[in-house]
Amino acid sequence: MMKAVAEEYHTTINYLISTQQPMSFDLEDFKKARWGERFLETYQLIKNVTKQNGFTDVDKIPSPAGLIVFLDSESGFCGISFTGNAEINYELLENFQKWVSKSRKRKKACSGFCIFAPLFRLLDPEIVAYLQVGLWLRSFSSDSSNKLNYWHNDLTTYVKPNNEWINWSQSRNLPEPEYKLCAGPEETFQVLNQKFGKAQVDQFMTTTDIICWSTNSNLSWGEIYMPITFYIDPVKSKNEPQAVHNRLNQIMVLTPPSHNISLILLIPFYPKIDFGINIFVPFPIPLLNRYYFFGFESWSGFSLLSFVHLLG
Repeated sequence: MMKAVAEEYHTTINYLISTQQPMSFDLEDFKKARWGERFLETYQLIKNVTKQNGFTDVDKIPSPAGLIVFLDSESGFCGISFTGNAEINYELLENFQKWVSKSRKRKKACSGFCIFAPLFRLLDPEIVAYLQVGLWLRSFSSDSSNKLNYWHNDLTTYVKPNNEWINWSQSRNLPEPEYKLCAGPEETFQVLNQKFGKAQVDQFMTTTDIICWSTNSNLSWGEIYMPITFYIDPVKSKNEPQAVHNRLNQIMVLTPPSHNISLILLIPFYPKIDFGINIFVPFPIPLLNRYYFFGFESWSGFSLLSFVHLLG
């Protein structure tokens, strides 16, 4: 059902582009369509159905009673934060960081998602709610089955933004990361020897590469599907260095920094994106316009979709 509805809007997107009609977004249209109310109703409905169908840890994902909508009409961008108040409020985008700071002082977590404002005109909130529940489950669920791998299968083909809409980030000067993701040679072999023993590490070295450096990669909005889910914890978490294998069967020791912010991006799969790199995600909100390290990856069959959980 979701795919059929998305396909209808995919046709609408192509029509508007082919006739060169503006993709502008109007706040009054948002209110008139009851976009926020319909999102909340459908989000809760899908969450309940998901639990009934045996998905684990459904209770861990956010259950908003209301929304705060942060609008930036100039860049066609919108951020939506979940709240416990049963109402929908509208704020200027520049207030987002102040609102997050206030949440930290109150020691309350902040969660929500970001989306291109023109998509509000074209996408039913029911589709966005469906995507959101799937992304939250991918972050919190401990389910080891393959059910989550097919949650978004083929759906984003119909809801991805067109590259022509996104050009403001291309000329932006990107900052250098302040940390290295991978441990250096000395710390890497120290951690590996403690975990596996020297004899097994020597055996690893005959069959695989051990990476002791970090590389950089940049993502543009043209590479990111919608939506982007964020979770801001008021307390910084510190992860200990850990040895991991990437999809190329290389071994490395990750040294993640302390972080407050977790992002889940729905993006196409690119071979350049792998463990061992810092990823810069250009963002209209300065709080989120930064480097992140690659924390989670999954893909299903031969699909070109990749679900990425980033911690920053």
